[in-house]
Amino acid sequence: MPTQGGTYWNGEAMKGGDYNDLGETPEAVESTNSTLAANAVHLANLLRNDQYPAS
Repeated sequence: MPTQGGTYWNGEAMKGGDYNDLGETPEAVESTNSTLAANAVHLANLLRNDQYPAS
């Protein structure tokens, strides 16, 4: 993951639910995490092939 790159689960406002107490990962969180990982890999490949800043 890139620095400061991450996702989080935000339950209902003013409720005491905790992510660790869920029976399974919500689909929206799972798909967002997958997208974040795919974008990080894509960026890493771009930077490996064409470093920034240019030297």
